[in-house]
Order: sequence, then C-alpha cells, then structure tokens
Amino acid sequence: MNDAVVFYNHFGNGDIFESREFVKEYMEKIPAKDYYYAHGKPPRILADIPELQFTDVTEIMDGMNAITLVNGTIYINTWIGRDGRYVLPGIGCTVEKLYEMHNDILTALGIRRLEKEMFDYIPNIDYSYYNISYVQEFLDDHPKQKVLISNGNVYSNQAVNFDFTPAVDMLAKVMPEVTFILTQDADISRDNVIFTSDIIETDDGFDLNEISYLSIFCDTHVGRSSGPHVFAQVRENWLDSNKVSLSFTNMECASHFVWRLQTNMKKRWSGSTDVAGVYQAMFDAVRRI
Repeated sequence: MNDAVVFYNHFGNGDIFESREFVKEYMEKIPAKDYYYAHGKPPRILADIPELQFTDVTEIMDGMNAITLVNGTIYINTWIGRDGRYVLPGIGCTVEKLYEMHNDILTALGIRRLEKEMFDYIPNIDYSYYNISYVQEFLDDHPKQKVLISNGNVYSNQAVNFDFTPAVDMLAKVMPEVTFILTQDADISRDNVIFTSDIIETDDGFDLNEISYLSIFCDTHVGRSSGPHVFAQVRENWLDSNKVSLSFTNMECASHFVWRLQTNMKKRWSGSTDVAGVYQAMFDAVRRI
C-alpha cells in the first residue's frame, strides 16, 4: 500500500471541478493510507469527497509532469493543459480528452484503465455537503422560468471578455415573465434580474457549488465555458432534454465540457461579442428558436 496519493492542479476552479470523477476512481484503484488534493482554491470545493484531504501545492508538484513518485507517495497532475494533445483547438477542455489523458496516466502507472462509461465522468456533486438552504428559499419564491448567466470575466483564452449587461437588460425588458440570474453584479435595475450574491451566503465567499445546485432548476445556462458556467455542467443537467446551454467562445469545440458524447441537454454556441449578436443568441436560446 502507498503512503499517500496526492492529486494536484495549479490552475482554475473549473480544472479541479472537471477532474472530480476521475479522482474518485483513482482512489478506488490505488490503495493508499491517505489521499490529498493540492490546489490554490478554497478547500471546500471538493467537500463532498470527505476522504480526500486538502493540502498546499509544493515544489515537487511539477505542472508539466503527469506523475511523480517519491518515497511511497504518488503525485498525479490532473491539469489537462500540461500536454497539448489533450486540449482541443480554442482551448477546449472536454470529458472525452480527459478520459484519454487519465487512461494514459493509469497505463503509465501499470493500473487497469477506466472502467465506467464515459458519461459517468461528467461531474456529479453531492449537494448535501453544501448549504443549499438559501437557494431552496429562492426557488420556493421563484417557480417560473429561470435563466442563469455566468457574466463574470474569463481568465483563460477560450473566450473574449465582453460586457453582458446591455444584452441582458434588453432581454429582461422584452421577457418580463422570465427571471434572469447573474453570477456577477451588474448595473441593471429590473424586477426580473437577480444576482447570485443576493441569493447565496457563504462564510468564505466561494459559491460555485451552490450556484451549480441552482443551475439544476434553471431552464437555460449562458456563459463562456468558465466559472459558474462550467459548474453548471453537472451530470443532472446533461441528462435533462429540457435544458439549453449557450456558450460564447472563440471556437465551437471549446464551448462545452461535453464535445461529441451524446447527451440530452441542448448545446448552443455563438462567437458573437457585440451587443446585438449576444442579445440575439440569448433570445433564441431562451425562446428555444
């Protein structure tokens, strides 16, 4: 038995989120006294995997190595960007290519390959480990159609940062019966525009898992394949044929976590960054045109 298995990732919340199902299977396949995940994000990002302990990133965790073996500890790099062959043009991080990458790591370790269907590696969160009471209270008061818009800036290069505010304001005006929920505060004053900061309260300000829970009850998800838009791409949403996910990215192959795998949620893509184009893409997605 190994002393420890340490998973690590130097990059974003989405990178850690997209690795969660693969990490669970590593823990089933590799016997160890302890399991850790080293990253620079709030420890409770993976609170629903209680046997996985948080630790800090250290120098031994090389961002370009897939595996490092030191004194009974296996270090596994979960970052898909360490090798360009796993990343689609336009910086697309997908379940299909992560599946390939982790199978290659397991082969290098001399361990049997992934044994589940590829769909099973789409993230699945146990929300009972998070305080979702605030979200539930909001849902009880807002039973009608809801659109979740991840309007915060992107910190990778798969999309252009533009201001969603004018398009959302126009949309809310022509669709007063729809509730628009923005993940970043914006200068919009309409009764049917709400911000997640008005719904969710956390001690540390980290709310991506709670927003993920909220997304299950929203008919349409809009974003740039980053932040809350990534956390909305959980298995439960991908199973729902009534859902639409619209992504504004530079290239279509970088728009969603699921690339070619057949799922039920409808995928839409737009390369628009101007107000008119963004408005029209969102209007069509909400109206299912």
